[in-house]
Formats: sequence, C-alpha cells, structure tokens
Amino acid sequence: MRPADLDTRRQQQVREALSGDLRKRLEQLLGRTTPRKEILRAYQDVLQLPGNPNRGRELFLKHCSQCHRRNGLGTAVGPNLDDVRGKPPVQLLEDILDPNAAVAPNYATYIVETRTGQTYTGILASETPTRIVLLRAEGVRDEIPRPDLAEIRATPVSLMPENLEQTLSKQDLADLIAWLREPQ
Repeated sequence: MRPADLDTRRQQQVREALSGDLRKRLEQLLGRTTPRKEILRAYQDVLQLPGNPNRGRELFLKHCSQCHRRNGLGTAVGPNLDDVRGKPPVQLLEDILDPNAAVAPNYATYIVETRTGQTYTGILASETPTRIVLLRAEGVRDEIPRPDLAEIRATPVSLMPENLEQTLSKQDLADLIAWLREPQ
C-alpha cells in the first residue's frame, strides 16, 4: 500500500494515533500538511466562482454525508448543517478547509487505547461507569468496556479531515458552498 492510497480521513486518524519517531516517519511518507492559513489565502478565489448547487449536493453526498446531515440526507456524527445557510460564504470555506480552527467540545475527537493494544478514534457519544461509546464516520459505534481501557484522551482536532483541498477542486468547493447556502 502506498501512502497516497489513504484517504484524507484515514491519514488524519493515523497522524492522531501516532507520536514521537513513528509520527515523524509518517510525516516523511505522507508529507507535512500545508499550514491552513496558507491554504485559506490560496483558496479565496473560490468565493468568486459561480457555484452549481445541484453538483454541490452530489459532492455533499460523496464527501460529507458520512458525518454530516442536511435536508434529511447524511449521518448525524458531526454538526448538523441545516442551519449553515445564513453563514457567509467565507466562513463556510474556512469551516471546510480548516476544520480544526474551532472545534465544539461535543465534537472533539477522542483516542482510546485498550489493554490489548487496540486503538479507537471517534467522538465521545456516551459514557457510563461501565463503558464508553465512540462514534465514527457513517455512524459506526464502538462500545468499549471500561475494564478494557488503557488510555483515553481528548484531542484538539475535529474528526473532519484536513486537506480536503486535495480531494475537492476549487470549483467543487464553490459548488458545495452554493448548495449549503441554498434554501432547504
């Protein structure tokens, strides 16, 4: 398997799970991510492109609906996007290209390691004295009994992957923003 074969979501999950020398080696293989401020500056022209909401809907279904809902479409893992219509396009662009800039506490990513060495990554869906439940893309739930826990830690990052500009073209972004701003 080549590093480029990993989609951006999987790359981010691996980056979050590793530390030290392993993380440095991963960065050598995948390349360092471009600082988000540079990406945002380079993508401001997206805001001048005419967007096609119909195409944006298809892009949402393909790239976003595994974690977001809008107009009854998608899966409720990340924030519901029904209310983003009133957001300025520049804010939507920033939210898409820099998902870690402002992560609400209830959408923080947690990394759980078990005593057997298994690692889980997701949003903390529920917590009881006997178990924790993490929610991943597509609504997949991981239930981990507390006695199996070796470590649980919150990260300052979103489950939403960075580097979507590597998957979506500037026109794709304009189309997606047009659909997000369209009345329901």
